Amino acid sequence: LDDMRADGLRPTEYTFNSLIEACAKRPDCYRDMFDYLQKMKNEGFAPNNVTLINLLLGASISGDAETAELYEDASQLTNHYH
Repeated sequence: LDDMRADGLRPTEYTFNSLIEACAKRPDCYRDMFDYLQKMKNEGFAPNNVTLINLLLGASISGDAETAELYEDASQLTNHYH
């Protein structure tokens, strides 16, 4: 993100979702996923279905059942209104 900004580029929703997905697939990067989620929100982007699915994926891969359950519930709520 710092390199993007140094080049005059602004991260997009797609940028953040890609970073979250990359962290979701690597248990050693799991905690960074939540940092990117917070940065996403700070930039004015709301988590969407893609974000929630990737958070759920990361929690599942990392064996964090409690967090996975929270995001699964949130995902179902989001789908209810679309």
